Amino acid sequence: MLPKKSITPRLSLRALACGSLVAVATMTSGCGTLLPNVPEFKVTNMKATPDELLAPSSDPIDQGSVKPFTPSSFSPVEISTPTEDQTFGLTFTEKKGPWAQTQNTSQLLANGRRVIDPQGPIYTWSPLSDTGYITYLVQETRVGKVQDGLTHYDLKLLDVRTAGKTPVKIARYATNGARHLWSFGKDEPIQVQQFFLTSRGVVTLREDSTVVTYFEAGKAPFTSALPVGYKVADFGVDTDIAYGKHLRILQHRGPHKLFGVLPSSQEELYDVSFWNVERGEKTATAKDIVVNVTSETSFRNYVEGKAQMVNSPSGPFAITVEDTLKKTIVRNLATLQKVTLVETSVKQGHGFSTGFETRRAGGMGAYGKVWVNFAPANGELSNKKIIDLESWMKNPSPTLLRPAT
Repeated sequence: MLPKKSITPRLSLRALACGSLVAVATMTSGCGTLLPNVPEFKVTNMKATPDELLAPSSDPIDQGSVKPFTPSSFSPVEISTPTEDQTFGLTFTEKKGPWAQTQNTSQLLANGRRVIDPQGPIYTWSPLSDTGYITYLVQETRVGKVQDGLTHYDLKLLDVRTAGKTPVKIARYATNGARHLWSFGKDEPIQVQQFFLTSRGVVTLREDSTVVTYFEAGKAPFTSALPVGYKVADFGVDTDIAYGKHLRILQHRGPHKLFGVLPSSQEELYDVSFWNVERGEKTATAKDIVVNVTSETSFRNYVEGKAQMVNSPSGPFAITVEDTLKKTIVRNLATLQKVTLVETSVKQGHGFSTGFETRRAGGMGAYGKVWVNFAPANGELSNKKIIDLESWMKNPSPTLLRPAT
């Protein structure tokens, strides 16, 4: 059985030491105090010292401590599965209407074409692609049942920009549902906790989501350890890492103080940084993001909603609501350009959504423009939509605004 694509970070309160009690937001100072019932999904770190946790955050872009990079060619792929659509040779039933009886809705479509593998059924695939390639797992059936008790898969790479390309095996995966082993080239297998398929390889996580291995076809795997106090936000991967090279990582900072005084029982502050998996370094840090911690769903929604990512031809964008709900900032993680979109003197919601336009052209998702749709409480941009974010970052202009949709 294949693992889920995202697994919640886990925390054992029994593992907390006296020196790291400051990591718990609602705790009083001093060893021997009773630990609160912290939900397991919260990303509090067990390895950081009080001094490390209390040190002020800084943005590497502001410090000038990181260098830009040049992303590969931007070639978005439309990945989908068959639906109730008359393009798939349908029959008509009185109760359901048109239905794709000749198509399996678990099949993989890339740019509107079905993808098959000569070896056997495709079990799972990269959910996003901005490189013109996809990867997928197909079970290794030619060797029969092996003695190790694991089910073996091949990870294959396919160029889907044109028809007729041959898939290439680039890695191997074996699992029994509890153990997950990846093999790259002639290297010994590594055991991981979870993984994300990218359009050109795979990202794996281990040691409680603090150690990242990035593998891309044609390159040696690269393993990096996150800075003390951080964990990967191993949910909501919403960009193709093979193109953008970045993951969101989280550090717990403490309680969100209402009116600057009273610690909130529902909201806490996190730094969300963006980790370059190919270089093993922080590119940017969004400071003091307010996160609702009342439930796992709320936690995820707040992190995903207030630290969104979207890829563009010039690089990956990170758009964040930070500084305790007072600023909305966009950063191009490739060019390192940083622009404040919204700034208010008081804490407001700053809700937004972002994405990029695609147009079908012979089945290929053709790039349009990165857009940002603003909700109320966004200052002068309330209920408005920036239709071309790249142009706005160079020269904000009313011609790039439309009513929110």
